Order: sequence, then structure tokens, then C-alpha cells
Amino acid sequence: MHNSKFKNTTTKTTQWFILHFCSSCLQVFRRLLRTNQAILINTISGKVRARDTGETLPNASVQVKGTQIGTTTNADGRFALVGLEADSITIRISYVGYRAEELE
Repeated sequence: MHNSKFKNTTTKTTQWFILHFCSSCLQVFRRLLRTNQAILINTISGKVRARDTGETLPNASVQVKGTQIGTTTNADGRFALVGLEADSITIRISYVGYRAEELE
């Protein structure tokens, strides 16, 4: 027997979840983007997780905004974008049932 109150709370809460990179990946990425010159970023990699539970999110979409460059996370929530060149990059992460998030 399902508790409808729990189900409704879970559904409402899920709508407010946002995705995020592991903190070490984001810190490195931000340091690279603070430079004044255009740079070549060989690889951006990370892990996509639910913020509240830390649960990894397999098959999440990870895209470079404004391009066709993108990938999906593997079964462990990990991804890698290789051979990116720019002085500023915005990454868009989306997952079914979650609100998409953009990171610069």
C-alpha cells in the first residue's frame, strides 16, 4: 500500500532538485575560466548527482550551451567533454524529473 502523502511530497520535492558537478571539478573549471585569454581546455569531466541525496544520475544530458557538443553520463553519473576551446563555456545539465541547471 502506497502512502499518497509521501508520494506527493516526493513528486513536489523532485521538481525542486537541481543537478550539480562534484565540487572539485567545478573549482577547477572556475579557475580556468578566470583567465583573460582564450584557452584550450582539453577535457572537462565530472559527476552529476542529486543535490539532496548525492545519488548519481546515469544518462543525464551534459551539453556545451550554444553548440552541438554534448554527452550523457555513464552508469556512475560520470561524463567527459574533450577538446573544448573557448575563454568562457556554459555547461547545461538536464535529467528527466529534475530542473535543468547551467554552470559557467
